[in-house]
Amino acid sequence: MDAKKKWTVATVALCLVLQMGTPVMAYGAVSEEAQELLSVSSTIPQPDDTGGEDTDAAEKRDKIIAYLRDHLEEAEEDPTVQGGYAIIDAAIREVELNTTVATVWKNYFKEEAMALGIDFESVKYTTVDPDTGLTTTGTTGVQKSDVEKAAEKVNILTWNTKTDSQGNSISKINRGMISEILNAFDVQGSLMTSFTRPIQALAIALAITFGCSQLLVMVTDRNLSSEALQREFIKLLFGVWFIYHYRFFTLMIIRMGTLVVSSVQLAIGNHGASSVQYTIVKALNTMLTNSTLTQIEYNWFTNTGASIMNIGSSLSGAFGSLTSLFGNGIVQLASSLVVYAVAIEIAVRYVFTPLAIADLYSERFRSNGWMWLKKLFACALQGAVIYIIIFATDIFKNSLHASFSVITNTAINLTMIGMFAKSRQIANDIIGVH
Repeated sequence: MDAKKKWTVATVALCLVLQMGTPVMAYGAVSEEAQELLSVSSTIPQPDDTGGEDTDAAEKRDKIIAYLRDHLEEAEEDPTVQGGYAIIDAAIREVELNTTVATVWKNYFKEEAMALGIDFESVKYTTVDPDTGLTTTGTTGVQKSDVEKAAEKVNILTWNTKTDSQGNSISKINRGMISEILNAFDVQGSLMTSFTRPIQALAIALAITFGCSQLLVMVTDRNLSSEALQREFIKLLFGVWFIYHYRFFTLMIIRMGTLVVSSVQLAIGNHGASSVQYTIVKALNTMLTNSTLTQIEYNWFTNTGASIMNIGSSLSGAFGSLTSLFGNGIVQLASSLVVYAVAIEIAVRYVFTPLAIADLYSERFRSNGWMWLKKLFACALQGAVIYIIIFATDIFKNSLHASFSVITNTAINLTMIGMFAKSRQIANDIIGVH
């Protein structure tokens, strides 16, 4: 089997392996972490003044947990702090506890949620028609987590993807742009066409020059026979033909890379909702651990306690803003910088490919042109590497429950950013470019 056939078979095999190995992320209505913590909350004792079990408080605890098991999925509709408040208020009304318990619970919830960078403002809205008095409710759309937004940004490095795997339309700023960018260089009469044609002509001239140089070397070494002359002439013609049709071969290589990117993309799950669910339950767990429901209702919560908790909540919100900036928000910024740079580099490499492959026919697999084409494929493949980095980091984070630990979450996100910088090196290693 010649080298060309081996390369084709290896490429097809790589695509098939990646496609079969692509994991699918699916989330239930209530996250596993929240379910596990609900089970823990159900075992938290509610002692009375004598040291025995306060049956009334324990019964109310179990009712709250039962309500959350049935209604935590509502966080998917509004994965924000205010959305969590609505679930907490509904649970308190269901169990017929007073607003004191709701206030304590919501303070613990806000403290955790703001520290994790969960958005405060609700995505739901209510409007009242001034003429008819009719009330209309709606939603501005479920918000995605910062990591999900970073993953969605990789869509830019696909050929022309406009919908995700679930058929949902992708926002215009995140749609596949590679074909659109490259097409701009080939529009007849455009400024870029007037630039690329001289580049192509110069590349052909270089190829002929390299061919003549090769013939001169053969003449000097007394190795020029009629058969060798014919072979070199055919190779020169092939080199010129390859440069003349470079667009087809270059686009084919880039298209192969974008196909790999598309094959490893996953449906983006609703991580924002799972974080809100877990935080609601964690706040409940903290409240039940610190005091019984009876004590909270009648004894523990005073005006002084309320003031202290509000101050603590405000400080937590400020810390949460910083954490969001250095932990999650910067992930979006870093992914955007890398993705935009890759898209622009693909366009630049596409334009200068004729010059780079001018020596392809003479030096073959040892030539600069061959290495250039491999680097072009690695560049097109980099989007898949970035996506896998995001996905692998998310799995690692979930396995550590890091999404719900501010410091660990920040550390892992910063590690992810470091891996973004290594994505090109990884793509080069995959293709064998050094």
